[in-house]
Amino acid sequence: MPDYVSQEVVHLVENHSSIAKESATELLDKNGNIVSKKMQDLVISKLHINGSMVASGTPPERMIQESSVLLKQENPGREVSHILDREFDDAEIFETIDALGDSFTIRLKLNRLSTETRTIYTPKGKVSKKIGYVKLIDKAFENKTTYVLEKLVIKGKTYRNVEVKIE
Repeated sequence: MPDYVSQEVVHLVENHSSIAKESATELLDKNGNIVSKKMQDLVISKLHINGSMVASGTPPERMIQESSVLLKQENPGREVSHILDREFDDAEIFETIDALGDSFTIRLKLNRLSTETRTIYTPKGKVSKKIGYVKLIDKAFENKTTYVLEKLVIKGKTYRNVEVKIE
């Protein structure tokens, strides 16, 4: 979609209020790529779209709110739990669901980054132009296990001796 801007870039643009609007070269994403002027303008003018916006919507909180209300219509005491994937790992979504009185489970990545930046140095010790982000959690998973399934059938296809790793 031409108006798609990742949530990472949205946060980057929103957190850098001193962006020079005439130059897009000043803003780099976490991989050191230039965030285009078009993307910056889409975010600043609130005309961009991404999965987070579709789910929480602005304004009002569309899909999450509508599904919660719909599920509670016949039984207002019904408990609703939203199960979402990594893309929806966002404080706005957490607050939307919390305000509805619902619960949620959202898969997070172990290497999830905050919006807080850190200085990156080149191998020669100079300050890099790349922007680094601080990890929210900087540790390995504590519980790990591995086991083998002798036979696993998925969509009619049989797999033998499948190694399963769980963290």
